[in-house]
Amino acid sequence: MLPYETIEQILSYPFKNREILLTAMIHRSYLNECGQDLVSYERLEFLGDSLLNFFVAEALYRLHPDYKEGELSSLRARLVSKEACSHYLSTFDLLPFLLIAKGEMAMIERSKKGIMADLYEAILGAIYLDGGFDAAKDFFARSALVHFAYLKESSKKDFKALLQEYTLRTVKKLPNYEVLFEEGPEHNKSFLVAVFVEEQEAGRGRGTTKKEAEQRAAMEAVLYHGWQDEQTKTRL
Repeated sequence: MLPYETIEQILSYPFKNREILLTAMIHRSYLNECGQDLVSYERLEFLGDSLLNFFVAEALYRLHPDYKEGELSSLRARLVSKEACSHYLSTFDLLPFLLIAKGEMAMIERSKKGIMADLYEAILGAIYLDGGFDAAKDFFARSALVHFAYLKESSKKDFKALLQEYTLRTVKKLPNYEVLFEEGPEHNKSFLVAVFVEEQEAGRGRGTTKKEAEQRAAMEAVLYHGWQDEQTKTRL
């Protein structure tokens, strides 16, 4: 029914119980069409929403020791919004695998952000049920935490330049960017780029141009691995 291994590779997480992954990929409209004893991702979405709120709150508490409660609450609201969650999922090309009724396929384009946001929370909840708290927190770090600076629009840092400065200072080598794949028509391209440091993949990013994808790959590498200077940290 699902290409489990492909989805697990995209998520960089191997499920022990693939029935949980299956549930996370089922839109409620599919239940009326499939004729099987299945459930949709809505309960997992509920669980993932609660986890996301906690992970974001904890991250903001640690990142901003000088922020008051009201400031933290306002920022958290932005970082758990539908728009934010859809952005978190954008690095993972999962929509083609969503099980949805054929008659509802057009809804994906009309309500793409909402569906992507729901799917992100369902995946987060599924990973928690399958692998526990640490596995869910790791997925949050890889998928959401690395995008905080982008979503808050509070840092104009050139992450490619920052990563280059770091690698030249520490390993005396430049990072290497590689286009993993590109898709879509010429007027609406999508690129997935990986950045490598000493031949080890350090981050991935998706964008409508190679430059944008490279910036997001560099941002993931810098934020996920902690390769940032103190000035940058205070601006995140």
